[in-house]
Order: sequence, then structure tokens, then C-alpha cells
Amino acid sequence: MDPTLQDVLTRLDKMSGQLEELRDGVKRAGAIADLDPSTPGMETLVLLARETPLPPDVDPQAELGDVRPQASQTLQAMAWFENGAVVRNEPGRNTLWDERTDDPVWATQEQIRRRLGRLFPYTRAVTFAVQGK
Repeated sequence: MDPTLQDVLTRLDKMSGQLEELRDGVKRAGAIADLDPSTPGMETLVLLARETPLPPDVDPQAELGDVRPQASQTLQAMAWFENGAVVRNEPGRNTLWDERTDDPVWATQEQIRRRLGRLFPYTRAVTFAVQGK
């Protein structure tokens, strides 16, 4: 039996708690996560969820297309999104980002919603500043 969207969300919530514990442990150990070298700007991690398996002939990366670079506003800039909207009511999900309508971060979220929304009815994303190489 395929899991329902609620089953997936329940599992994600449990995994989120486990990730928070791992993050806290890493913080206590003084370690940081390594990212591949990139140009300075904003990095966006996206979770795409659906209730059924994706058809084998669908390529989400091709459906999304090219994403324009996202310049960082500050090195502390970060934002959490749910279905393209900024998350404002969750503990630990502080948004440190100036929400200008012409910002490439918004353009990326709109591109995800417009091009992938029909394939993935639920999305979560976090966008954060990186110093680059």
C-alpha cells in the first residue's frame, strides 16, 4: 500500500526531530557541514513530495529548467518555505531575509511552484547564504 501524504508528512516530522538532534550534536562537537565549493550567494535545498511514485519518464530537473543565480543579501540570510510561501509560524524557522518581490529567491520559489507544482503537491525548502569558494 502506497503511503498517503499524511503518512509522508508524519515521517518527515519525525525525521525533522532526528535531524534537529543530529544538528545539535554536531553543534556541540564544533563540526560544520561541508558543501561543495560554489559561487557566493544563496543555496536552496528543496523537498518535493507526492502521494504516488513519479512516472519514470518524468525528469524533475528538466521540468524545473535553469535557475538563475541567487545573490545573498547578508551572510546570515536564510528563509524557510512551504509550498512557495515563507514559513512564519514554526519554532526555529527564523527568516533572516529581506522579502523584496524582485529578489531571485522569490523567483526560484515561483519557478518551483509553477513548473513542479503539478507533479509535487507539497514542497518544503530552505534557502541560506553561502560564502562560496
